[in-house]
Parts: sequence; C-alpha cells; structure tokens
Amino acid sequence: MKGKIKSALIMAMVLGLTGCADAAMQVDEPTVQETESEQVVESDVPETSEAAGTQEPAFDEDSFMWVYKQEKTGIMIRLEDCDCLYESGQFRIWSKYLDYSSRKDVPFRYSGELLYLQTPEQSMQLYPDEYVIDYESGRIYILCNKGDYFASIYSYCAATSPAGEICGVGVLKSSLLEDWIAEAHGLPTYSSDKPWARSSNLRVNMTEVSHEQGVTVLRGEASGIYQATGETYCIEWELDTTSYEEKLMPVAPRIYDAEKDKAVFEACAAAYDRLEQGDWSLVAGREDKPNGDAWQGRRMDVNGDGLPDLIQEADANGLGISPILRIYTYVDGAEQPVREVFSDLNDFSEYYFVGADGKLIYDYSNHGEMAYGSYSQYQFDEKWNRKQVDGIEIYYFYDHYKEYEGEHERYSEYYPDTYGARGSGYYYFRCRRRTMEELKDIDTDNEEDIYWVREEISGQEFVRVYKEMTGWDFFTVNTDFPSK
Repeated sequence: MKGKIKSALIMAMVLGLTGCADAAMQVDEPTVQETESEQVVESDVPETSEAAGTQEPAFDEDSFMWVYKQEKTGIMIRLEDCDCLYESGQFRIWSKYLDYSSRKDVPFRYSGELLYLQTPEQSMQLYPDEYVIDYESGRIYILCNKGDYFASIYSYCAATSPAGEICGVGVLKSSLLEDWIAEAHGLPTYSSDKPWARSSNLRVNMTEVSHEQGVTVLRGEASGIYQATGETYCIEWELDTTSYEEKLMPVAPRIYDAEKDKAVFEACAAAYDRLEQGDWSLVAGREDKPNGDAWQGRRMDVNGDGLPDLIQEADANGLGISPILRIYTYVDGAEQPVREVFSDLNDFSEYYFVGADGKLIYDYSNHGEMAYGSYSQYQFDEKWNRKQVDGIEIYYFYDHYKEYEGEHERYSEYYPDTYGARGSGYYYFRCRRRTMEELKDIDTDNEEDIYWVREEISGQEFVRVYKEMTGWDFFTVNTDFPSK
C-alpha cells in the first residue's frame, strides 16, 4: 500500500530552538510548512523531550550543565565522559547515561540516557525513548512517548538558515498512525461519520534509516488496539521523509513454538528457575528481590505469544484466591532477559487473579452502605497491552434506607436504574463489547462509552458467568454478600 500522507494529520514544521541565558527551553513561533494547499497542524515540542539552549559558541565548551525538567541541576557533565555518536563540522551528537534514581544527595530522580546536541551556535538536551541516526545526512530521529504510548517522531539537524542553529521537524504523529494501522488491515478509518473507528495503545519503534536513489527512508514497526473490535493489529512501515509517501505492510505478531523455538523455551525455564531460587540478577532494572511477603510462582502464557510467563502470587484471603503481585516475561537475546511487565501492590479490596482456564480476572468489591462487586475478565496482548474482554456487576441494596431521613431519596437519585427503580435487593449487570453493526448506529454524543454496553441480567446468569470466569461458585467464595 502506498500513498501520500494526510498532511492535516502530520506535523511538518520547523522549530526555531534558540539558546537563552538561563538554559531553559525557548521555542520561537514555528514556521509552518504547507503541502498541496492542505493545512499542516502545529504541535508542541514533546513533553518527554526537554531541550535546553546553552552558552555560545557550543563547540568551544568542554562541559555542560545538566538541565532536568527545564531547571538547572547544578551538575556539570564533561564531554570527555560522554560518547560522541556523530560529529561533523556543524553538528555533534553526544550520549551520556545518567543514574540519579537513588541518589540522596540530589533532589532529582532520573535514570536513563541523555542526548546532547551541539552546533557552533547552539546546544540542546533531549531525553529520548528511542532514536536512530542518519549518518549520511547528519540527522537524528527521536521517538517520544506520552505516558506508555507513542506520541511523535521528530528529527533534528544543523539548520542551513539561519546557519548554526538546531532545526527540529515533526515527522510522524499518533493520529496519522491510527489511519496507517486501519488502512493496512482493511479496517474503516476515523472520520466524522465513523467516530468509533479509533485505535488506542499505539506503540512504535524505528528499525533503520537508509538512503535509496537519493531518498531518505525511515522504517519501523507499529501496533495498536482497534477499539471497535478490541483486537491488536501490527504493521511494518516505510516513510519517505521528503515526499511523505508511505509503504505499509500488515504483519502478524511473533508466536513462539515449543518445538521450533526449543532453545528459547529452555533458556526461559532456566531463567525463571534462577529467579524462583532467589537470583534476581536476570531481572532488568532490579538487583535484588522486591520487598513483601512470601510468594508462589505460576508459569503460564499470559500474553498469547506462546512463551511461558512467570506470575508472582500471594495467598491472602484464605479462600483459594491468590492475588497477582507481579508478572514477569522472558525477552530472548537480552542481557537481562527477564522483564517485569505488570505489578499490582494492592490492599486486596481490589486485585487480579488467575481464574478458570488461565483467565485473568479483576476483582473489586465495596461493602459499605450497600454491597457491590465488579468482576472483569482481561487479557494481555503480545505488546503487553491490557484489554477488557468481559465483565459482570452485582449490587445489593439493604432494606433499611427508608428508616433514615433522606436516605431513600438519596439512593433513588444516585442509583436510578436499580434502587430508584425497584427498591432494595439484588441487581445484576453484564458489560459486553458492542458489535460493529451497533457501533455504526450509535449516537456518540449521548454515550459515555461507545464501545461497551451495560445490560441487566438475571441472578442465574450472573452466577453462571462468574463460574465460567473463575471456576468457583460466587456465593461460596464471596461470603461478604448476603446469602440468597
């Protein structure tokens, strides 16, 4: 698939990033490029890339002050202690790994890579999530996330006009990526008459930059959850950074096979054995075991990639339900191959546990002026996105509210579809994903959640679904609800 990028969805602007005396980031009014009379939408510099101008001329300095969250730290970093990733007469790129995550002598908590960009007239500090360097053209591409998910890709190089400054250009934004994923898989794309055709949990990585017949091509992979179906879709992409033409290829996620990938399965099992025996050296970002009570390990494929994961469980409620504390996965080829991908240090009023047939269940209950319970089935995909699959709710309203002044009216107002409709007693609901046909007819202005619908069900249906999810009888393991 090949086509021109919708320029109304891509930020293709040049940012004039000028230095200043206090080393805080200053951004001039952007020069907005226009393409084929379509308006190019402006966008801010990414929040996760914090830039700072420094002294002039930059090439004469042998050190710089670290600027974190746009504030001077007072910590000087010598260039001789940095790795020079790229150098030309007009542009240099330095890298320094910083670890101030546990230092008590500084008020900063940061651990990660710092990039320091220089021209003879200007310098900049960036905190990338990922980057690739185009050595032929002297340009660096920075991937920035907002929270856990993809936001934008920017490129930086030495500007030709005005000479000596650093030029920043937006290359790819998340709104455009939604269209790419849908188009590659033949799904409806977002428009005014299809407001439900959106994707979430967008993830991107860049794999390489190359030059082909005078054209600079940026390549990468991407994935997202198509909200209308709840399914995760993956693509490989190529982007001509001059014409903004793209090539998209739908791909299936990697699934490990116990026979074909026997060596990976054996290495995975050995790594989990070491962890359960107290050796945490293989866990990325951790040198010793986490604090907490004794735990038991359960090995099962949590995210559907075929490879076992290790679930850390605690038996806390005496009823056989073991809340999940953490989930670890194995990353083949990594120096520290075990990664913590989920943690839930809870007070056990809400928690995840493994139910029937390996289902991942979220349990939340609240017993105050009424009894309430919510039980949702979730699943992780291959990218470790957590997605809801099913859900049920139970309410029990006591019959003494009328004895207290104003209580009956208050509960009737707060719960119009339950207590307000039929008074005290049990009420049961199920939350399910809408079908594609239902989405096409939905009034998005009057629905809080357009992808899910909440429907009242019978008590027998509630008990049946709960047992299907968990393997247990509801009123046997949930004794804090009044018996039927």
